[in-house]
Amino acid sequence: GAAQPVTPAMQKAAQAAVAPGGTNCESRIEYTTAWAAKLPGTFPVYPRGNTQEAAGTDEGGCALRVVSFLTPVPLNDVLAFYHTRALANGYSAEHVKAGGDNILSGISGENAFVIYGRRLPSGVTEIDLVTSTP
Repeated sequence: GAAQPVTPAMQKAAQAAVAPGGTNCESRIEYTTAWAAKLPGTFPVYPRGNTQEAAGTDEGGCALRVVSFLTPVPLNDVLAFYHTRALANGYSAEHVKAGGDNILSGISGENAFVIYGRRLPSGVTEIDLVTSTP
């Protein structure tokens, strides 16, 4: 298959898995839905979202959040919500399609977000939201 596009924000979010000083943030992640409540205010779980899984860490200079949720709201409406919030809070925002996902990503200084969204066969929207605010 063709190479999937990698946006600058996706690159920064991937780099965020390693904090300054070489700390491996991904290895410090804890899995509990409590992390959904600890998302940055700019990127909350969508108002009609039902959290399925969440993980994150604040250890070792890391501030990584990963939350997956479902919502009955159409994918385009959910992406528009996050796009608007990103721009209003000083983030860039870029939308690409890759591997069956709609990917919205952006950066603001050292902060980054990536949202992977897809419509499931059941008609429900599934979102994977990743934020890094070191």
